[in-house]
Amino acid sequence: MAAVAVVGVLLAPSTSTSAVAVDRTASVEADDRGDAYVGTGGLILPPGVDQSIRWSVAACRDCVWRVTSPCSDSSLGNAFDEQPTCRGMSRGCPDGSMKQVWFRPVSGVWRDLGFMCLRDKPTTVADVAQQIRGRLVHHLPALAPAHLPERGIVTQIPVILSAGQPEGPLSFAWNVMGEPVRVSAMPRWRWSFPDGTFLNADEPGRLAPTGGIDHVFRRPGTMLVTCATTWLGEFTVAGLGPFPVGEPIHQTASVQLAVGEGRALLAP
Repeated sequence: MAAVAVVGVLLAPSTSTSAVAVDRTASVEADDRGDAYVGTGGLILPPGVDQSIRWSVAACRDCVWRVTSPCSDSSLGNAFDEQPTCRGMSRGCPDGSMKQVWFRPVSGVWRDLGFMCLRDKPTTVADVAQQIRGRLVHHLPALAPAHLPERGIVTQIPVILSAGQPEGPLSFAWNVMGEPVRVSAMPRWRWSFPDGTFLNADEPGRLAPTGGIDHVFRRPGTMLVTCATTWLGEFTVAGLGPFPVGEPIHQTASVQLAVGEGRALLAP
């Protein structure tokens, strides 16, 4: 590996509890010349590293990093892991191998973060976010709009609606790419009616007289009502975060209602 300038600059951790944006263009590439990996985007360092450094490196979307073997000769480009010193370093990492990590902020200089135990391929926040989003698509409850009454709907009388989903947030605890993650998914609903009106809701509604979501039809006919759920997810990984899962997850379903003509009756 080419000579790298090293400085002792401490990166201050963020104190915000809001999700930190994830760089969707993060990448990891192998560099056989130096027995290394190079990449961009948030890198997940093991828990044994100082927490402020772990947070700064994971939250830096555009930073560049390099992971090298401490037992490689950068001038010759070959590894000599069989040397006694290197064998001892490897035995100290039962779940991975000893690596040296270099880190450079967008407008900064390279910094040597020291030696640490890492798996063969480094894990980035973007890698984990992509895996989580794929799981969420299959674990979120299906959208199943329903209405009350089921029959005998007439104009001028409110129809109670339900999305058939639980209130949020929903929580999941998984192991993703060898890292413990906790995921939170918050839903929002949007109802669309054939008269051109919309209803945004932060609750799914219940099929009960006080269900919270209703609509009054002003004319009879066959009415197509559409409900769309938007899920916003965020996660923590190995004690870092929260980070956004990525693009919102959308679900859409429709229900067809037969609406009759309501007649007014005069009381005696």
